[in-house]
This record gives sequence, structure tokens and C-alpha cells, in this order.
Amino acid sequence: MGSDDGLKDPSEMPTHRESGHLAVFEQTAVESLAKLESLPEPIDDEVRELKAEAVSLLGVFRSWATEPPIGEERARAIERVMDLHRNVESFLAGHR
Repeated sequence: MGSDDGLKDPSEMPTHRESGHLAVFEQTAVESLAKLESLPEPIDDEVRELKAEAVSLLGVFRSWATEPPIGEERARAIERVMDLHRNVESFLAGHR
């Protein structure tokens, strides 16, 4: 989290809430972002896109603390975070 990409921010840490389900999804996004942030510079466009997705999902999950998801929003966000996790793990496996 040390470059000029603006991602090092206390708001990127998981929030504390009663619901274990939401916390798990949020924690998955936080962990994915941390893994991407640990990569050495220079980073490529794929890493930037994955980071942007992680940050976006953190915003989505945090917004649920005050405004619960409606309709298919919850399922889409969960699918996105699972895709993010798979994509980050796949990227890391190919770059070790």
C-alpha cells in the first residue's frame, strides 16, 4: 500500500459488525487488496483493475451497514467478491 495509488487508507480496514456473513465478505475483499498491495512495483493494469474492484467492493459492503442491500444486489456483490478472490489467487499463482 505504498505507492501513489491512494489505496492506503484507514477506511480500507474491515469494519466491526454483528453480522458474521457481511464481515466474511468484507474481510475477503480486504485480504485480496492486501495481497495485491504486497506485490512489488511496477504493477500492471491487471493488478490496478483488481485493486479497483477490491476497493469498490469494500464500499459496497460498508454501505450495507447503514442501508441493507435490496433484491439481487447482495447476490451480485457476493459473486463479485468470490470472482475477485479467484482472480487474485490465480494472478498470484501465475506470478510466483
